[in-house]
Amino acid sequence: TFAVMSSLVRVRSGDFDIKNALKLDDIKCLVDRNNYSFILPVNEVLKWSRVIVKEGYEYLVRNGVNLKKFNYKFIPDETTDMVFITSVSGEILAIASKQTSAIPFKNIRVFKNEAFKMG
Repeated sequence: TFAVMSSLVRVRSGDFDIKNALKLDDIKCLVDRNNYSFILPVNEVLKWSRVIVKEGYEYLVRNGVNLKKFNYKFIPDETTDMVFITSVSGEILAIASKQTSAIPFKNIRVFKNEAFKMG
């Protein structure tokens, strides 16, 4: 037997559902009004663990230093392979990959923008 598909609509991809989708014209209208409420916080999209550095060590992370375990205030018992490294106040300092050594996380991308916070 042969078949022909005339249309296909993806209604879901992971956590994203077509019910929450916006059309490009809708996004343009929102942006024209300086309304960016449609942008999801990165931690809602990426389900990565959050690790928190002790106060005073933020500058090291921002300068690309991979910290030792004792420089972290909080590391969950179970962490994902990729993590958000944050300050105590929730500023995202870097994204990192989990390591199995004295340095538990290797910085992949460091963020210098202090306004980048967890949602």
